[in-house]
Amino acid sequence: MNSETDTSLIKRLIDEDISYIVDKFRVIFCEGGYTYVPHKHDHIEINYVKQGSCKMSIGGEEVTFNEEDCMILFPGVNHYFYIPQGKNCLLIQLEFQISKYNFLNNFPNLKDNFVFFYELINHSHEYFKIPNDKKISQTMARISDELKSKEDGYKPLVKLYFSELFILLSRSIKNRKKIIEEKRTNKFINKAIELINNNYTKVLTVERIANECGISSRHLRQLFHKHFGVNPSEYICSLRIQKAKELMHDLSLSLTGIAHRSGFTTQQYFCKVFKENSGLSPKKYRSNLFRIS
Repeated sequence: MNSETDTSLIKRLIDEDISYIVDKFRVIFCEGGYTYVPHKHDHIEINYVKQGSCKMSIGGEEVTFNEEDCMILFPGVNHYFYIPQGKNCLLIQLEFQISKYNFLNNFPNLKDNFVFFYELINHSHEYFKIPNDKKISQTMARISDELKSKEDGYKPLVKLYFSELFILLSRSIKNRKKIIEEKRTNKFINKAIELINNNYTKVLTVERIANECGISSRHLRQLFHKHFGVNPSEYICSLRIQKAKELMHDLSLSLTGIAHRSGFTTQQYFCKVFKENSGLSPKKYRSNLFRIS
């Protein structure tokens, strides 16, 4: 995050005519079997699991939240909450609205500098699950304490605490998005590698692999360069050479048979690629395997 940009945005959040309307702050204990009916609302909802665990159905997806997990629900998301039988849950819950934050639409690099507001404005996610972040629950409690006490200077202090909350949420959301993206990337890479390992003896194009993985061929090439330093075709070729070298130990196989079993369509291409890879022709490489010193 850019510290200069962060400072500028925080100053705007404090100086602008923004108000925070807290619809609800409460600590609730729910026993097993408790269910809150399906609903949606216009405000932002943040729940922190103080003890136990609970489940939420969010947009049709069932999500489990355990002790010290935090859930951020954005406005307009269909959800309902329930506690499985035999479980219980102690929750800290904050529901609030923010007025007059449209100026943020034109703020530079919002996605990188204050991702909480980027998500709020762009609706790219319905919720975020954030594990093990006690600072968020502590800030939620400070906001509530000030609003209840209404001591001198509480309004600017509440603004400061909300700014703190947005910073903490932005950090956590950014980290979660990075983890989610890494998992997605790993899923694509693992699927591509599995496909290659199972089909390297056949005609295998980058387009087919990408299509099977559900991504573009350009994205697939980027992932291979990032993880392996080569493009998918080079990876496949390297695997085929490796398999050919393993088959060289079987003297019952001819070089033509090895080329075919390794996935090379012609003997000539096999010899060319093998020599480029190992510095030796297939025939020379094989003779060296069985040379008696």
